[in-house]
Amino acid sequence: MDKKSLYFRSLLCGALLTGASTGIFSNSMAIFLTPVCSDLGSGRGSFAFISSVTLLFSMAALPLFGKLLPRSNLRLSINLGY
Repeated sequence: MDKKSLYFRSLLCGALLTGASTGIFSNSMAIFLTPVCSDLGSGRGSFAFISSVTLLFSMAALPLFGKLLPRSNLRLSINLGY
């Protein structure tokens, strides 16, 4: 298998995995939207809007983090999460 074919195949697999995880997240969000909003006493539209904005910012930031990850200290990045 040549290098170009391997690159295309891994890019396609990554896109499919990202799409599947986004679908699972959206489905889970839809299931818990009504009970969470009723417990918090907020509207469904405002809660869904906040979740959509968070998802959009995450999609925009993840490629940047992917470019910065090889240049940074991974141990420091993991420790900052705790």
